[in-house]
Amino acid sequence: MAVKIYSTKTGRRLSIADKYREFMIFTYPSFPHVKIWRGLVNYFHQMCNVIKWIPVIWRDRYWDWCFLFKIIEFKLRMDSKKYNKWGSHVNSDRDAKRMLVCAELLKRMIDNNYEDTRTEIGEHSVDNMVNYEDYMRDQDLKYMFKIMEKHVFKWWD
Repeated sequence: MAVKIYSTKTGRRLSIADKYREFMIFTYPSFPHVKIWRGLVNYFHQMCNVIKWIPVIWRDRYWDWCFLFKIIEFKLRMDSKKYNKWGSHVNSDRDAKRMLVCAELLKRMIDNNYEDTRTEIGEHSVDNMVNYEDYMRDQDLKYMFKIMEKHVFKWWD
């Protein structure tokens, strides 16, 4: 025989969620010192975030794309470290690797680090080399946005 539980306030029959909510309210009341402690922990976390982001924001300028990429790279690296260390879902290690790949692609685009490919294609004219560097940068940009397009909404579940 199932016991039907009714609310003490409204007199209506309680759902499972309502039963759980009332159980948690009466069993574990929110004490003032718990609220104060959570507030202090959140304040400390927010201050650490501000301190981490100050150098990135300080160096930000509005006139070039590389400053935007530096902000995105910093965010992806920080999130990748957090997912590797703490993980918030089942595939967090895989998502951390994807974030790190995007961050590395951004770093390569910011640094314009495509001179290493010069030895692979040989010493040709400067025009061909510039075109090749632009081509490689465009490929990195497309690959990074392809990864982000497919997976960005799964990273923060």
